[in-house]
Amino acid sequence: MKNKLTILIIAILLPFIANSQTTANAKWTKVLGGTSTESPNYGNARVKVMTKTSMAIDDQENLFIATGTYSNDGDVGQRTGNTEIDTLADMDCWVIKMNSSGDTLWTKVFGGTKADSPLGIVADNKGGCLVAGLTYSDDGDFLNTNHHGTNEIEDGFVAILDSNGEISKIKQYGSKANTGVDEDGESVTSGGYDGLTAIIATSDGNYMCVGYSNSYADDLKPLDETQFWAGWFLKINTNGTKLSSKKISHDVRSPEDYRMILYDVVEAEDGKFVALGDLMLTMNTTYWIVKTDGVDNTKKEWSYEYYDGSGMQQPVALTKKNKDTYAVTGWVSNKGADQTTPVYGGADTWVFEVDDSDGTILKQNLFGGTAGDIPYDMITLKNENLLVAGYTFSFDGYANGGYGQTDMWLLELSKNTLDTVRMHKIGGAGLERAYAVTESKDGKAFYIAGYIAGYLVDYLKRVKV
Repeated sequence: MKNKLTILIIAILLPFIANSQTTANAKWTKVLGGTSTESPNYGNARVKVMTKTSMAIDDQENLFIATGTYSNDGDVGQRTGNTEIDTLADMDCWVIKMNSSGDTLWTKVFGGTKADSPLGIVADNKGGCLVAGLTYSDDGDFLNTNHHGTNEIEDGFVAILDSNGEISKIKQYGSKANTGVDEDGESVTSGGYDGLTAIIATSDGNYMCVGYSNSYADDLKPLDETQFWAGWFLKINTNGTKLSSKKISHDVRSPEDYRMILYDVVEAEDGKFVALGDLMLTMNTTYWIVKTDGVDNTKKEWSYEYYDGSGMQQPVALTKKNKDTYAVTGWVSNKGADQTTPVYGGADTWVFEVDDSDGTILKQNLFGGTAGDIPYDMITLKNENLLVAGYTFSFDGYANGGYGQTDMWLLELSKNTLDTVRMHKIGGAGLERAYAVTESKDGKAFYIAGYIAGYLVDYLKRVKV
């Protein structure tokens, strides 16, 4: 097996053994990729390029995985990026469709000669999917897709793929930068940075995307001087036509000083939306959650920031637990004002629940060992327990045991107490990370997408795949 970052998809059965480290019973394991790197991970320094691996499941239990790739061969095939290898400008989008038995039904790579990053995916329940992300390209598959301005500034995009994996439409959303003259008569440029980080199906048959924008023209007009680098709600129909587009910020913080970005969104029972993001001042961030109709910044039901501590922290995922409650996860490196448990060491996984009516924290817990313990995804299971997926460097505490440098890390948390019901680690001698997770329709298995960088032979032998 090659020593590269390669996408790994596993279907596992986890027997219920309360408060224990359980043993995996793998239904199947698939490793897909080419001779370069798949499933890369970059954070954001507001923003340049940000990547993640996302997964969706449809009514027929087909899996859709979206990730970035640098490969030009193997399971990826011929892509449209330039000839440089493993540079930000060379990344393309890669989408995989698999059935519940792990058979690959199709893969699709698309992009242009600049960086193209898929960040969210949703199944359309007609055999296809919609992928949202950001792109700098105006050529290749992004030719004539309405790129705004130069290819040095990103736009958000949505790609619609049919049941055969063919692109039926790609559309870019955003704004060109605005050029003006300052008080000294110097030419200045502002705005134009727009990206989409998540997409969900809505109860009215359309789709809601969230992300970030510092624009105030084109898809982001009219000008609102109270909104600069803010969260972005973009609603589209099944054909990608824009229905509404609105920047929404946290009023307590100055939009001129803070950069705001949304990472995840769910629809509330009342048809409004709850989104998770962060507020960034210099390099420090705080968790931010907002409930809104997604259309009018003045109609936010509530908007709060959480944690407010020193050091580094990062929110990553939001899930709707029930009609009254949402659960949030991310990582923290120091104890903050809203956190009740001291950190264990390195970076720890923080999980907390908030009330739908006002955003109040209802309960919380912290998980980790003496090294770094990072979540990437969280879902609500059919039994209303929470499942957190990520990776860990630790061999103790809530991440006891292990196999290599980093291991995939799964935590099931009680719906009543947020205590661990079970913990499982998957790994070999190298680096493994779980990036996305979903539950099977019968609730008896989990599908996990992530990457390996090294050798997973030890794990494959243990589960007899």
